[in-house]
Amino acid sequence: MREYGRCGRPPGSGIILLMGTLLAIDGLINIVRRVYEAIPEHDSPEKAEAALRNSYASFRRLLDTHAPTHAVAAFDFGGPTWRNLLYPAYRGKRAHMPHDLHEQLPDFREKVQHLQLATISVPGAEAVDVIGTVVMRWLAEGRGDAIVSSTDKHLLPLL
Repeated sequence: MREYGRCGRPPGSGIILLMGTLLAIDGLINIVRRVYEAIPEHDSPEKAEAALRNSYASFRRLLDTHAPTHAVAAFDFGGPTWRNLLYPAYRGKRAHMPHDLHEQLPDFREKVQHLQLATISVPGAEAVDVIGTVVMRWLAEGRGDAIVSSTDKHLLPLL
């Protein structure tokens, strides 16, 4: 059972913090790309719009279901990452994001912010890297519970 309103004190700080719940959402792989790929139509602006509309509803359901005190949706920045430096063929066979979906993402991210959901992208890092960093820091600081919404296997070590 989750306790709300617990108080905690970071070691040696003398500061009392109200404990919270962090919801970290993998913005692309978990919701947008999966929803887009599930629509059987050919790539089109209408397909992208439908996927983003459904994804927005999914974000709202996650927020309503978990009622976090803090929430963030991480998105891939695009371009090479540290993984490409280690293994140049990383993501080499992965299909690129459909153009129509890519074109509508900036508007989607802006709309998501109206849900009081912060969005973040970091150059040279993937969304899973950002989520892992944010969640581990949240937990290390003793700020409360963390919930991760993603289907990416790279986040399994957080469990």
